[in-house]
Amino acid sequence: MVILGLIVVVLLPLMGIPAITAQAVGPLPAVSGLASNKMDQDTLIYDRHGTLLADIGKAGDHRIVVPLNYISPWVVKATLATEDRTFYSNSGIDIGGIVRAAVANYQHHKVKQGGSTISQQLVKQVYIGSNAPADIQRKLKEAILAIELNREYSKNQILEMYLNTIFYGSQTYGIEAAARSYFQTNAHDLSLAQAAMLAGLPQAPTQYNPVVNFEPAKQRQAQVLAAMVGEKYITAAQAEAAYAVKLQVSPPITKFEAPYFVDYVLKTHGGAGGARADRAEGELLQLPRCRPRQHEPENGRGPRDGRRG
Repeated sequence: MVILGLIVVVLLPLMGIPAITAQAVGPLPAVSGLASNKMDQDTLIYDRHGTLLADIGKAGDHRIVVPLNYISPWVVKATLATEDRTFYSNSGIDIGGIVRAAVANYQHHKVKQGGSTISQQLVKQVYIGSNAPADIQRKLKEAILAIELNREYSKNQILEMYLNTIFYGSQTYGIEAAARSYFQTNAHDLSLAQAAMLAGLPQAPTQYNPVVNFEPAKQRQAQVLAAMVGEKYITAAQAEAAYAVKLQVSPPITKFEAPYFVDYVLKTHGGAGGARADRAEGELLQLPRCRPRQHEPENGRGPRDGRRG
């Protein structure tokens, strides 16, 4: 896999020539028009007191979009340390990272590290698909689109889309759905220990799923914490304390209370994608038109980005 990455690094400069690009990778999708709030999301139905009655995902999958400045800073730091240390300075691909991964994998005689940046992972999730063959054409397409993505969007926009898109296992996509599923909390309130465990999931969501494979999940959490220490996001003492926290992990639960009322709402408002209703049979609801409303920041701030957007 990483040898393919090295070949891509050699070939990528040639991709500036349109004829060569067309012959090598075929037609490329436009990266314009992406936004977190355009993603498929759960329908959330509340009672008049603001209590959640139902969280209805598409085909059992769950995603609830939240803005970057709502997400716990621990999640951002754990993700950057683990997935893309040069995120705020790279062009969408990290040539140094590809070389380091190639060396590490050669030394261990197996795939020990990956060379994909956050931008490349987002492109793979949105445009290419996780089951696409790992061939030269796919890697070239992934690299070209990642660079285009960084030309079109600010780093914070890309990071927000990534954290709302990536798969965390247990049919959860995005950090808010993962926080609710595994820890019965929200993305804003995730602790360092929780964030480090969740940030370790995208690499191998099933292998590191804490519900079914808790020991491998703890080992992966330790790797994430060590990476955060290496990037000076936390101290060794903070990492040790976070690792020692006894986390309470919950199996996925589909929230569905007051089923008759929920069924009435869905039928009245056109199913899970119905129009937003402010009142139905005397009950206050939050029923999105096609997707749920984004959560508002609660005194949280995301990393600053000097670029516009």
